[in-house]
Amino acid sequence: MDWGQLWNKGGEKKKRKPINFNTLFPVKDLNKISPTQFRVFSNVNNSEARLAIDGDPFTRWGSSRGQEPGMFFQIDLGGNYSVNGFSLFYGSSLNDYPRRLKIMGSPDGQHWQDIQTTSHTYYALAENQIYKKTYYFFSPVPIRCLKLVQLGKDPVYWWSIYEVEVYKKIKQAQSP
Repeated sequence: MDWGQLWNKGGEKKKRKPINFNTLFPVKDLNKISPTQFRVFSNVNNSEARLAIDGDPFTRWGSSRGQEPGMFFQIDLGGNYSVNGFSLFYGSSLNDYPRRLKIMGSPDGQHWQDIQTTSHTYYALAENQIYKKTYYFFSPVPIRCLKLVQLGKDPVYWWSIYEVEVYKKIKQAQSP
């Protein structure tokens, strides 16, 4: 895959320098869980949910319509982890962020608990384009599944996720 090829408005391929998104949004002190075992689901546009974990920052899952309460995006991590955060990369779709999210975790995909988070949004500029990423952090929770439920409403802008990353707690070394 050539990360440096983008399509311009005329539909022609335009060669650009590759953009290193890890440089734009450095992952410092975060232990990313590999998405290779993830399974993702959504109750809207489910056929494209996998695009949010394909590793390509130019593809996305999108709600395909304005945001409504009850829309959800769910991630089965493929195993149990002590999770303490995740991030949503919105690419250059700066207005396609969820208006209000309820974050839920489950050890089995059946029994859910609400997770209280803090969030931080960052912007980066590359190749004359602004990109956006929001990090959500919380106390470590042992879970297998993470569910993001839309509580907000926006009749115009979609809810889009270009990439989602989930972070696990790093075990601290024991003192002798």
